[in-house]
Amino acid sequence: MVAEVADRDSGGRQGGGSGPQQSAEAVARAIVKCAQRPRPEVYPYRLARALVWINALSPSLADRVVARMQR
Repeated sequence: MVAEVADRDSGGRQGGGSGPQQSAEAVARAIVKCAQRPRPEVYPYRLARALVWINALSPSLADRVVARMQR
């Protein structure tokens, strides 16, 4: 369902390999770190955390950053 919405909203440009990819090991390390020191949200990819702040301050800028990452 989420993929369908993303595909529709991006005009069909959403691809399985677009944007930065994270290894399973990096995600697993982030999960273990969060289990040791609980947090409400986890961002294994640093830019993802920055995008949360950018989106809060300027949603249109966040949209442009994400669009550029998908190219």
